[in-house]
Amino acid sequence: MPDTVNLAPFSQGMNTVQKESKLPEGALRSALNVDITDDGSVRRRKGYTKVYSGSNISSLYKRFFVENGELKYLNTVGTDASGNPASTSSVVNPDIETSNITYCELNDGIYYSDGVSVFDPSHTKLGLTRPSHFDIANTTGSLRSGEYQIALCYMNPATGELSGSTKPLKVKVEQGGLSITNIASKNDRYITNVYISDTDGADLYFHSSVAVGVSFVDIRKSHNDKHLIATLNMSEMIGGSIIQPFNGRLYSANDTVLWYSQPLRYGLLKKSSDFYLFASRITIVQPVDNGLYIVADKTYFLSGEDPSNIQLKEISNLTAIEGTGLTLDTSNFAFDKVAPGRCAYWMSSQGAVVGLPSGRIIEYAKDRLAVPKDMVKGTSTYIEDDGIHRLVTSLDVLGGNRNNVGAGDNAVATLIRNGIEIN
Repeated sequence: MPDTVNLAPFSQGMNTVQKESKLPEGALRSALNVDITDDGSVRRRKGYTKVYSGSNISSLYKRFFVENGELKYLNTVGTDASGNPASTSSVVNPDIETSNITYCELNDGIYYSDGVSVFDPSHTKLGLTRPSHFDIANTTGSLRSGEYQIALCYMNPATGELSGSTKPLKVKVEQGGLSITNIASKNDRYITNVYISDTDGADLYFHSSVAVGVSFVDIRKSHNDKHLIATLNMSEMIGGSIIQPFNGRLYSANDTVLWYSQPLRYGLLKKSSDFYLFASRITIVQPVDNGLYIVADKTYFLSGEDPSNIQLKEISNLTAIEGTGLTLDTSNFAFDKVAPGRCAYWMSSQGAVVGLPSGRIIEYAKDRLAVPKDMVKGTSTYIEDDGIHRLVTSLDVLGGNRNNVGAGDNAVATLIRNGIEIN
C-alpha cells in the first residue's frame, strides 16, 4: 500500500457547505496553513516572523498600531544577532480615548478615529471646537439702531481652518455699539472671528478678528466685508467605529448613525441635518466608484453626488460582520461582463459578499463557503504573494475567541472524502 495518496488537484477549493460524503470533485473540506493555486495544486504556506515585541497591541494598519492605549508608528523592522525582534516604534498620539482605531486613506494621507474623535494625518484632532460662550452688551458707536445677530468662530491662523460657529445671538443696538466680552478662550493658537448681520438682517458677515488670547472686542461701526459666515451652526466631526471618504465628504459610522462632513470640510458637520439613521448598528461602510455600501439591519446602497440628490436604496436583507469591509478593484474577481472599477468586499452573516460599482451585490462562493455561527467582528485584507492573490478575513466569535486565517510554520491539510479523513 502506498504511503501517500494523491487526491489533487483541488480546483474547486474549500467547501464547507456540502456534506462531507458529497463533496464535489476537486473540493476539500478544510485546509490549514496551505495555499491553493489557480490550477488546484496545494503548496505549503510561508511562515511568519515576529518583528516587534509589546503588550496589549491592537488596531494594526500598515505601520500604525495601538499599544497600551497609545497610537504608535513602527519605525524599523528587523531582528538582532540572536534573531529576536529589534524593531523600534514612536508614540504619535497618546491622547486616543479607546484602543479600537479605524483608519481610512484620503488625499494621500491616513485619517483615523478612536470612536470619539477623528484625527488627520498630522495626528491633530479634526475639527476645531467652536466657542462655548460669550457675553454681549450695548456701548457707544455709529451702528444704526435696530436688531442685529452676532456669531463667533475660531480660526487657526496657520492653516485658515475654521471652527463651527456659535448659535447666532440676537441683540438690540440702542447706543450705536456692542461690546463683546468673556469670549471663551480655545488656547494660545487660535484667533476668534466675529460675524455680524446688517440691521434687522438674516445673513451674517465677517466683521473683525480678535487676537490670540484676547477675550473681548467692541463693535462700533458696520462691517465693510461681504464675506458670509461659512460655518454657521456647524460643529466638529463625530468619530465612529468606521470612517470612509466619498465624493468630497468624510463619513463616520457611530452605532446606528452615519454622520457625514460638509463638502471638503472634513472636520465639520451640522448635527441637525448631516446624518442618516438606521434601525441597528452599522457594521459596514464601504465606498465604490458610484456610491457607498452600508450594512446595518439590512444592506443598503447610497448613490448620488450630493445629499440633496442622494438615494438610499435597500438592496438585500443580509447583515454583515463588523470590520470586514474592504475596497478593491473588480479585476481581482473572475466576473463576466462587469465594468472595471472599485468594488467592495465584506463578510455577511451568510458568507462573502462583493458589491459592484453599480450598486448590485454578488454573494461570492455562497454555494461552497459558509460562515461559522456567532461571528461578531473581524477584519479583511488583500494579499498578492508569489503568484497567488488572496482575500484574507479574520473573524472573532462571541466572547473574543479568534478564528484566524493566517500563515504558520507547519503545512497541515485535513481532507475528508467519502467519509474518510486523510491528514
